[in-house]
Amino acid sequence: MSNQIILTVTRSGGSAVAEQNTRFNIEPGSGQALTIPAADHTDYRFTDAATGLAPEGLAFNRVGDHLYIHDKASGKSQPDIIIENYYNHAGNKMPGLQADGVLSPYYGEISSPITAEQVTVHQTAGTTNKMAIALSSLAGAGLLGALAGGGGGGGGSSESPPAATIPAPQPIAAGHAILNNPASSAHTAAQGKTIVSATPNPSTNTTPLAARPSETAKPSETVKPSETVKPSETVKPSETVKPSETVKPSETVKPSETVKPSETVKPSETVKPSETAKPSETVKPSETVKPSETVKPSETVKPSETVKPVISDGQTGGGHDYHVYQHPKYGKYIDAAEFGTDPSGRSDSLPAINAALAAAHKENAAVYLSGNLYISNQMVLNKANSGVTALFGNGMGNTTISFDKAQTGVFNSDTNEDDVRAFAGILIDGQSNKTIADLSVKYTHPDFYRSGQSYFGKVNGIVVNDADNTLISKVEVSGANRAGVFFTSTHTLQPDPQGSQGRTYKARLIRGEVDETYENLPLGENNRIIDSNLHHNRVAGVLLAYQKNFIADNNVMSWNGHEKDGGTGYGIASMAGSYNYGITFRNNTTDHNYRKGLDVHDGDNIVIENNVSIGDRLYGIGVYNRQFTMDTVKVHNNTVIADPEFRLAQDDNPGLRYFGYSGIQLQTNTMFRDLHSGEAGHFEISRNTIKNLDVYRNAIQTYGIEFRNHEPNMHYTLDIAGNTIEGASVKYAIAVINNTKSKILDTAGQGSGTINVTDNTIDIGSIGRGTLPVFINEESNNGKLRGEVTFSGNNITIREHSDGTIEGVQMVGNAETYRVTDNTFEIRGTMDKPVVSLLGRTDSEAPELIVSGNNITTDLTGNLYRSWIERNATVDVYADNNTHNGKELAEVHHTVTPPASEPAPGTVEAAKTAYVLDLGIGSNTISGNDTHETAYPRIAAAQTATVSENTAKLSGQLSDGLPALNDLLAVNDLDLSNVLGAGSSTAGTIGATVAEYTRSLDINEEQWQNEVSAHII
Repeated sequence: MSNQIILTVTRSGGSAVAEQNTRFNIEPGSGQALTIPAADHTDYRFTDAATGLAPEGLAFNRVGDHLYIHDKASGKSQPDIIIENYYNHAGNKMPGLQADGVLSPYYGEISSPITAEQVTVHQTAGTTNKMAIALSSLAGAGLLGALAGGGGGGGGSSESPPAATIPAPQPIAAGHAILNNPASSAHTAAQGKTIVSATPNPSTNTTPLAARPSETAKPSETVKPSETVKPSETVKPSETVKPSETVKPSETVKPSETVKPSETVKPSETVKPSETAKPSETVKPSETVKPSETVKPSETVKPSETVKPVISDGQTGGGHDYHVYQHPKYGKYIDAAEFGTDPSGRSDSLPAINAALAAAHKENAAVYLSGNLYISNQMVLNKANSGVTALFGNGMGNTTISFDKAQTGVFNSDTNEDDVRAFAGILIDGQSNKTIADLSVKYTHPDFYRSGQSYFGKVNGIVVNDADNTLISKVEVSGANRAGVFFTSTHTLQPDPQGSQGRTYKARLIRGEVDETYENLPLGENNRIIDSNLHHNRVAGVLLAYQKNFIADNNVMSWNGHEKDGGTGYGIASMAGSYNYGITFRNNTTDHNYRKGLDVHDGDNIVIENNVSIGDRLYGIGVYNRQFTMDTVKVHNNTVIADPEFRLAQDDNPGLRYFGYSGIQLQTNTMFRDLHSGEAGHFEISRNTIKNLDVYRNAIQTYGIEFRNHEPNMHYTLDIAGNTIEGASVKYAIAVINNTKSKILDTAGQGSGTINVTDNTIDIGSIGRGTLPVFINEESNNGKLRGEVTFSGNNITIREHSDGTIEGVQMVGNAETYRVTDNTFEIRGTMDKPVVSLLGRTDSEAPELIVSGNNITTDLTGNLYRSWIERNATVDVYADNNTHNGKELAEVHHTVTPPASEPAPGTVEAAKTAYVLDLGIGSNTISGNDTHETAYPRIAAAQTATVSENTAKLSGQLSDGLPALNDLLAVNDLDLSNVLGAGSSTAGTIGATVAEYTRSLDINEEQWQNEVSAHII
């Protein structure tokens, strides 16, 4: 239970105005936020009523220009205090009394130039906050996502404010702020960036709160304890004039001030000669002038900031006169206000907007929207008004389109083919080369969350359907129960007249009758969303389907999904069961989305680069394909920061568990289908940084980087290179877990491709029991040698201890050559298992293992045990130039003579051939445990059977032809969080080897469980 908080506001207006103190009592978690306006040179002092000291655990969250504050101890995410327009005022401080009697400021990365949602956490000495540490070195202050507040549960949650009522953070501007790099300040300032300093101690998150220093002091304001000045109230001389307030006739606009179109020029106001309105320019009587506004010469003038010249006049068919204006960016435009929109949002503005659209169609012009506009139905750009070029407003939060049309029915997530156009707030339908910019869209209907139904919603803020060259720019969307913005095609679900039997375009592509080069294939081409803010939507911030050369650049996508549901909640995602060719996600920030940050469910030719994922709950980045082939993916130079505190203890569907986490996951053909894939593929995961990993509830699926290939015949190249993986604990830092068996033909696949794991840095506190730092496994192959595996130039540090079955890297498969060269292994704590392991899986040919130039550092005081290299009987080994604690290790050269004949399946000899560790490397023990011949019958009778049973179970789930997208929903709940919880008592012996192979199957089963709900978007 939170203590009452006392807020004392001390405002000083300088020598001419006496200091003013106002005291407020706040009950944290009450759901009733204290709202006060900000002023210059104000101290906001927080006191815990029970202790008299500064409260601990306050979270500060920037939302637009307002500051939201809440007490984390309340267990609620709603703000307890809102200081309006805090970031528009200078000289403010937030002190609190410490135990030593010192009045110290609260600290955190929320200085005014930052425009993304942020937080600071006040901590006492000796405490740490993992997320704060992970964020402390992040270059780009606008990328610091909120830890404890801001998100809540989305628009429909009873535990958090509805998205429709929360002003959202502005998107990150080009040129992010930089942390912890004072040496770059001159260069950064020259580039127009902002430097935010931070102290060297990251655990205390110590950047002081600051207001904008460039702003001048305004007259002091007097605020009564519970009063908020409403727009309709008369403002006293000491109060700041708000935009809707009228300036008295005695006030004069200075020569440097530019009159905005939304301002009334009164008789005493002076306008420069160059600003004199032409006879055709009418200044509206309801417009007012802000007395302190000055437009600097270097500022870009928006339509609302200056009187625009009328370039022509027009008249609608109904006789309504209007003007056509010129905008420097959007060209000709019509002002919808001239047709009677209601900027207060009290009445329906849709008729006026539709009239403006008709006029813009006639003029081949854009439509300018201003104010808070409510629409009772959707705004549509279609064939009927095809001349409209754009919809634009006066900026996110300044122009807001709100709608509340209720959906009918429930979205069919079995097919993902419902036509949802009718439920969009703004619809672009079949029209290309359109722009929507500089405005906000809010869905305000309460139908946001239904327990246990991740994908019921049909409402999208904006839908772009069957359109090319669309630009969505600087747009905010929140509250939709599906996606903020949805790019799609309904044409692809129509019968193709060139086909037979009435098959749709999509069906013909699935059957292989046409391919992506088919000229009639419906695609939305060259669509873009940039500089936008998508937050608190139910399924995704951005959703795309049937796109070609799609780009998402420099967007902020945060808190999408719902806190009680692990089945959905994406920053941005391509839709399962849709074909997409050319997807680029670049320079985006995803923040605490309730499932994944950046995601591709189906697509090819994918580039995901220079993005930041902060605290997305289950995955930072996920890429895979279910219905259509995928052979080219690049995931490069992204930063993924896990939030160990942002977890789901219990899903609202009791049959599902979402305990795992993957920083980056890439999978091919997750449904084991025949996708008519090509013979070659290239997958790259390079130069990414993954931080803050920590195992939750012993979840087996806790990975830094996870790759899975399920294409039976693709000869692929995988490059995992130059990545940094850090955290307290992990099950696998890097895992390559492949199964190329054809589930349709029930035949073994070709197995390994060319796998390069090079120049990565892994720094982990501990490795969980039964797992290992790096695992490369080919589950099934035809027994023929193919491809090669290179593990080279990596730096692996296990800081505390490793309970893994292997201390370093284990490889299982049929590659022709395995190279483990020039790596550094620093492994602390008890160490008694192989550092390098290779288990060959071939018929009679022997793969080759080369182990050279590796440096091993351990806490062992003596020599490294001779069994530090593990192999089975079908591997040739060459090892030289390796060291342990600086001492040269003995060379090993061992080759295998193939047996004259294959042993009969199921015999003891067969078990020996498949699983026995060669005892010629070292002594007659492996990892200190004796090896006994009596172990072989047990293996053949028990553990090998486990392998067969698991394989049969998995095959039965996945081999029945082409299942529908929701087939996995029939899978019983698999609680595999403790699959690897018990370490083998025969570490490194034959039993442990077979169990390790068995475990890889269990991992696949857990993967299906974890993806149960993910198929539907």
